[in-house]
Amino acid sequence: MSGLAQFWTVVFAVAVVLFLVVEVVVVIGGASDIAAMVRSLIAHRRETASDD
Repeated sequence: MSGLAQFWTVVFAVAVVLFLVVEVVVVIGGASDIAAMVRSLIAHRRETASDD
């Protein structure tokens, strides 16, 4: 493998690893946001149910 091909292979591998890290962070963050939203909706439903 020539030096140039090896360079681009390394660059591509680093880009893939960084993309996977970003994806994991986004998925975990999104899941925690959804859980917080559901907790908020449940709390709101309890508050409005007790007002009736």
